[in-house]
Amino acid sequence: MDERNRLCHFGKLHAAPNTDSSSYKQQLTINELQTLETRKDDLNELDNPITDTELKQIVKKLKNKKSASLDLVKNEMIKASYEILSSIYLKLFNLILKAGIYPGVWYFGLITRIFKSN
Repeated sequence: MDERNRLCHFGKLHAAPNTDSSSYKQQLTINELQTLETRKDDLNELDNPITDTELKQIVKKLKNKKSASLDLVKNEMIKASYEILSSIYLKLFNLILKAGIYPGVWYFGLITRIFKSN
């Protein structure tokens, strides 16, 4: 690249952005993200700890007679033990939510084929 092309190139890089340039679009995106960042306290509902009331409602909605996952915990086991272990469940799920680290077996599911009879 000769000197004139180099000067032209760097001149364009430092020129005022026009509305069609990608740097202008990037700046708009950055501005929008900064606006969202200032509003994040309004948008953090999912970051709040799980409450005892929420957990109780969820446990009540668990369906019976469903097969256990790879962790071998059935819904009936959670329901039967909830009154005694509710504080432990609450601490466990809030710790998992806060740390963002889930037990490895929760990443997998079992899919079983059920063949139709002819």
